[in-house]
Amino acid sequence: ENAMYAIYEEQKEKLPLFEDEEARRLIGISEVEALLRNMMEENPEEFKRIARLRDGIRSTRLSRKDGLFVHCKAGEYQQLYLTDEKGKIISSDPSEILPVIWAEEDEQMAGAVPKDFNRRIMAVKQHFEDVFRHRRSQRRYSSSLLACQRYVLDELQELFRRSEDSEKKKQINLLVDIYQQTPSPPVRRRLNRVKNNGMTGDALLQELSAIYHEYRLSERQAELEEREAAFEVPQIVCHKPIDIY
Repeated sequence: ENAMYAIYEEQKEKLPLFEDEEARRLIGISEVEALLRNMMEENPEEFKRIARLRDGIRSTRLSRKDGLFVHCKAGEYQQLYLTDEKGKIISSDPSEILPVIWAEEDEQMAGAVPKDFNRRIMAVKQHFEDVFRHRRSQRRYSSSLLACQRYVLDELQELFRRSEDSEKKKQINLLVDIYQQTPSPPVRRRLNRVKNNGMTGDALLQELSAIYHEYRLSERQAELEEREAAFEVPQIVCHKPIDIY
């Protein structure tokens, strides 16, 4: 109960801060699963009601510290996020996030959502899309890749990891998709040159982009996107601003 947040103004003095050890006690996925199994047995109607809830639900709760919770998914891949008042992601660890959003069954919304709510939500969703597409690209790795392909892809992964620019990340993801495909002989020679010269960072990105345009690899990208048109679409399951009152 020490991880719960009071919802009434007169109980403000009982509101724990995010930093409090008691408020941040670990709540693992196994504990949540046990709670849901118990609900299935003891209160099946409530469990069914929750299971039928639509995606995109929003809610608010009272806290001494402003923040935002977002739950995103794409196919089977799901991720929880907690941001601070400026929208910076401070955690994606369920054991840290669950205590913050944990609520009693009869807890009510704390008030209206903030004015910049949608902007903050979409910023988190954009981050999730970047990460998801990056993970999807990683899954295509194959032992049949040429040495020059492995070099290029490893360097792109490192560049993606270091970058905070959303547009650059999109560019990297596109190039990762392209250069995992079996290259034509001319493209292979260029990639071998990239590897032999030890290109890294922005210089590598510039060279790979030049190869992409020079050999019209966009046509191969169009074919790839057409084959994957039915792939998982990133979406928001639910979101909750944790407003300061």
